[in-house]
Amino acid sequence: MLSLELALGFSTQQREFPHLKGPYFGQTAPREKAEVFLDGIISTLNDPEMCAAFTWDGKEFYFNALHQGSWNIFVTREIEGRWMPPEPISFASHYTDRDFTISPDGSRIYFGSNRPRHQGGEKLKSLDIFVTERTPAGQWSAPKNIGFPVNTEFGENYPSVANSGNLYFFSCRDDGWGGCDIYRSRWDEGSYAAPENLGNAINSKKNDWDAVIAPDESYIIFSSQDRLDSIGGQDLYISFRQADGSWSQARNMGERVNSESGEICPSISLDGKYFFFTSRRRGKADIFWIDAKIITDLKAKDDFPVLKGPYFGQKPPGMTPEVFAPEVLNVSKHDICSVFSPQGDEFYFATDLEGDDSADIVWMRKRDNIWTKPTAVPFNSPYIDNDICISLDGNRVFFRSWRPLPGENQPEESSYIWFSERTEIGWSKARPVECGGSFVKGGYPSATKNGTLYFPHRSDKNVGESDIHRSRFIDGAYGPPVNLGSTINTKYIEGDMCVAPDESFLIVSCWHRPDHVGGGESDLYISFRDSSGNWSALKNMGKPINDTGNENCPMLSPDGKYFFFFRYDPKTDSSDTFWVDAKIIEEYRPDRLKQ
Repeated sequence: MLSLELALGFSTQQREFPHLKGPYFGQTAPREKAEVFLDGIISTLNDPEMCAAFTWDGKEFYFNALHQGSWNIFVTREIEGRWMPPEPISFASHYTDRDFTISPDGSRIYFGSNRPRHQGGEKLKSLDIFVTERTPAGQWSAPKNIGFPVNTEFGENYPSVANSGNLYFFSCRDDGWGGCDIYRSRWDEGSYAAPENLGNAINSKKNDWDAVIAPDESYIIFSSQDRLDSIGGQDLYISFRQADGSWSQARNMGERVNSESGEICPSISLDGKYFFFTSRRRGKADIFWIDAKIITDLKAKDDFPVLKGPYFGQKPPGMTPEVFAPEVLNVSKHDICSVFSPQGDEFYFATDLEGDDSADIVWMRKRDNIWTKPTAVPFNSPYIDNDICISLDGNRVFFRSWRPLPGENQPEESSYIWFSERTEIGWSKARPVECGGSFVKGGYPSATKNGTLYFPHRSDKNVGESDIHRSRFIDGAYGPPVNLGSTINTKYIEGDMCVAPDESFLIVSCWHRPDHVGGGESDLYISFRDSSGNWSALKNMGKPINDTGNENCPMLSPDGKYFFFFRYDPKTDSSDTFWVDAKIIEEYRPDRLKQ
């Protein structure tokens, strides 16, 4: 129990607690913009306060306050129509008890603490998650450490529990995306399962913490540090659960909530009416609140257009390239290198999830003929991942990555080709492609019907900086990379490419060639393979394929009907993904050109 001196610390600083009556202390609720909650009463001018929570009946209000160097949980109760002065919770001690939430049914409080895990034990060096339950007499039981596998030596904090019993929290573990990450531990037959990282739709390369989950797990709100779109360095973000169970890309909650001073500790009143959080905009931590309608407003902005049918229901193009699916792609100049699965029910592309000029792979899936919103693929890494290709059986995805190779700890200075295999439960952990006993340095792979892999590759034997190579897939392994020779490769850069499933032609993005016709530095070129296996010299595809900018990322639709490519215009700093009827490719065949 707290000493009398500490127990009186909060109430004596306010001398006399005002006469307050009614729901939410009788305060006028804010609507469009967040306001200080109980200014000068709970949110005082001198000491920090944070983490607000009401019980279901609205008769008890809990918050964290710092006194004599330790964070403790305080409570104020409405008794006979009047709110009483705050006092420490019954199990308060000289240990730190902070970052708490109340279960949706109001029966448990979860919090982070450095108190000993067992009676008579030593004070913890980092925080663990503890839980206390309300007894039949209405009191709180002695806190219990929820134990392994949730609590570890890395420290865990800010627990939040859903109706299902699933527990969400943050931890600074070695397997995360950068700093601290948000995890979920499923409640399974009376115990917590091994925690799962929520992935990079939510977690970033910075610190992500203080997550509160909606009771029905329909959304999650958390604090993230130093994202490029942050307002104050530490802002509150929200992510919504999608129909397929994935999370939408986290969105900054905006200036109605966030400020230049930093925001943490989100919570939702159990009646769902108000959103509480902590802000330092007055120079120290204070509790703020706003109408929870802001969550509905953000959900409306987060809603994705209803897209049905093959190719998102887009009107097919003719022989002139047209912008493809602007409501999906082309929102950012980083939306590049798109590819459909052979079954046409999945769509992948690279984008910049964190706004840091990086790249991540996202995918969309067709469910009941409706396409889901883009979400991060499970095999992404905290490093750059892009340039996607899918095998023609749909069971292997190839991509380019700068992540560390096996056995190494530091990211690579150049990229390698990696792959992930489809399993019964989803995509497997990624592995680097090995051809002829060596990992393949390069990117933008393309696979044929018989499994042969084509790709730009960098080696000492290259004609130029990057040449097109081929590796045959024989007896379950890739053979040594074979350079396609000077007919295809030059002293310039041969990069992004795609090959026809039957290897009858390939299309290559070439940089700095003197015969380029576009307004940028790269154009698309095409080569055809004759019956003897020889390739024709690469020919510039000209207009209308190559036009105002850099043309890259060629891709054939799995049904062979359409040709896709990406164009970036350096003059306007804009980009688009285009598609055109694949019949245009026949216009470039050497035998047709002779006619």
